[in-house]
Amino acid sequence: MIPIKQYMAELMVGKTFHFKCECLMAFDLVGRIVDYEVKENETIFTVDVNGKLIPIGTNHPKLSIELA
Repeated sequence: MIPIKQYMAELMVGKTFHFKCECLMAFDLVGRIVDYEVKENETIFTVDVNGKLIPIGTNHPKLSIELA
């Protein structure tokens, strides 16, 4: 049996999403998920934004992820 966080992350790999967060370190970007890692209770996506790889954790407050 596969954990739900891992299953959902695998479905998202290779797809492009719009990531937006209005937290202390605010960001608004569009990128393709190339990899992920589940650490403790957080999924951390590696996102390719114009050739730059950016890690984005799902535990950011006010994080929204939408298909681009």
